[in-house]
Amino acid sequence: MEKKDVHHPIVDLDYSVKSIIFVGLNQTMKKLYLKIKRYFKKIYIQGLRYYRPKMESRYEIIALKICMNLIDDESSELLMTPITNKRYIKNESKNLFVTIDSVNVNIVNDHCAYTVFMNEFLHGKLVDRFNEKIELKRSMMEKKITQNIKYSLRGILHFLES
Repeated sequence: MEKKDVHHPIVDLDYSVKSIIFVGLNQTMKKLYLKIKRYFKKIYIQGLRYYRPKMESRYEIIALKICMNLIDDESSELLMTPITNKRYIKNESKNLFVTIDSVNVNIVNDHCAYTVFMNEFLHGKLVDRFNEKIELKRSMMEKKITQNIKYSLRGILHFLES
C-alpha cells in the first residue's frame, strides 16, 4: 500500500507565509480583545455613575437635620398614611409641619413653606429614622394596653351586656 500524500495548505506554505498568517491572526485577536476590554470598561463606568451616591446639597442636609430633630422631639406628632406612603410630622410648640413623600420634603412654618428634593440615600435615612420612632411609640402603646388587662373575654361580654 502506498501512502498518499495529504497536502494541507498551511503546512505546505513556507515559514514566512505561515508567520504572516499567524501574525495577522494574532493582530485580529488582539483587536477583538481590546474591543471586549473597552466594552466592559464602558459598562463599569456607567455602573459607577448610576450607583454612586450623588453629592448632597446644603439644603438637603439642612432639611434632613430639621426633620431628624423633629422626629426625636417628644412633643412631635408622627403620622403615616399607608395608601399614599406619606409621612407627617407636626410640632405645635415649634410651629412646624413637615410632609415627607417619595422624593420631596415639605417644611411649613408660620411664615413660609419650603420644598426640598432629597436624593435616595438621605431620603432612606430619614424614612428609616421615622419608621424606627413610630415603631417604638407603637410598641410602648401596645405594652401599656396589655399591662392593664383585668377582665377575661367573658367578663367583657358580661360588662357589655349589662
